[in-house]
Amino acid sequence: MAHPINVFGDFGRTVFGLAPRASQTWISFGGAFGDYARIFSFAAVPLGGPPGEKILEVTDVEYEVGNDGNRRVFFTVRNMTDLPADYQIVYTFTDII
Repeated sequence: MAHPINVFGDFGRTVFGLAPRASQTWISFGGAFGDYARIFSFAAVPLGGPPGEKILEVTDVEYEVGNDGNRRVFFTVRNMTDLPADYQIVYTFTDII
């Protein structure tokens, strides 16, 4: 019998006014979820703002364990449109890894 897989999501930081075609690089470590080995995806969810299409891209995701044993995750959010974008980062994680 297969065991259930628990998948959770939570909102992280909110960003206002990411310039058109601009990108923002993030580093996540420590914090609310404890062991970041359990995080397996990130999303940048567009919020309201001026009318028009909002497209955000998450790229360059890197998972790292330092010499000190601490885990870090690096990723970049890019605004793919010609409008400023407000967004929230969403972390998806599980309790089985």
